Amino acid sequence: MAVISLFGKKDPAEQAYRKGLRHLKAGEMAEASQSFSEAMQAGHAAAAYNLSVLWGMGAVSPYDFDVAADCWYKAAAAGNETARQSLWLLEAADRAGFGNDNLIALLGKQPKSPTLNGTLMICAARFYDAVCRQYGATADVIAYELDGASSSEMPFVHAFIARTGIDRSFYAGGLDRLTEGSAADQVTDGLNAFSVALRQSGCSMEMSIMARCSIVGYMIRKSAYGGASEPLLGTDRFFDARQPAAHPAENHPILQRLCDLLQDETCERYFVMALHSGKVQAPLTIATKVQEAISVAQEISELIGIAPIRIYEAIKREQGAGA
Repeated sequence: MAVISLFGKKDPAEQAYRKGLRHLKAGEMAEASQSFSEAMQAGHAAAAYNLSVLWGMGAVSPYDFDVAADCWYKAAAAGNETARQSLWLLEAADRAGFGNDNLIALLGKQPKSPTLNGTLMICAARFYDAVCRQYGATADVIAYELDGASSSEMPFVHAFIARTGIDRSFYAGGLDRLTEGSAADQVTDGLNAFSVALRQSGCSMEMSIMARCSIVGYMIRKSAYGGASEPLLGTDRFFDARQPAAHPAENHPILQRLCDLLQDETCERYFVMALHSGKVQAPLTIATKVQEAISVAQEISELIGIAPIRIYEAIKREQGAGA
């Protein structure tokens, strides 16, 4: 039976919510996300909480823990009983007072499932980030985690590292930097224990790795090192190891011509200058190919619409591959 409002008309918020439930039952996560979003915008409290769980479990891209947490807070404020009664978990995580042992204990009490637990993933990401900020451990934890991840044999892990935008020079040797007993050491130990608990809760090795990468990726995006990081990916895209190769700069038709131009040191110097400023001009007496390098740098920066320095990085990778 259709839900009728006080004015004798169907309630659009309830309709969108029920539609979302049908999509969810059918495993249509993107469609469920869209329907729940429509219901939440129309004031449906249960839809807001369902969105927090759906987005917290990383069912769709982008995987945004902050948006998921905001939905949780909104659902509780709007009177959803489930959200209200569980809100203490999120509040504890946000003040770094959750405790790693409590997080793992709660995970152990959940029914076994191959999917990530949305509410606990939100709490984990925000808790570990809050602890790192409180004790100044962010840089060491990021370096440790990325250095460890760089030795993985799984292509999707390297795709994740590439999306962080952090140069290897920052995290190389990160595994050896931690001081035993330090805050960073305790956080990484906590992440180790959390990963084990995820496996015991029914998650596959791949899913537990995605969870850890997502938590570290969240910390990176919230830190001073997150300026070049790309949005986190949900399960619909995270395991696609081809993701970095799809970057426009690497497939641009003039990439090879640029590689040839930049074999010249003068060309390379002016090209990099042009990437950082659209006002760079070479002296009229300089070689024509240098003028071309400047022109191309300015053109592709505008045409492709991506961070200019990523273009330069793609070119250097191409040159390295051809060496």
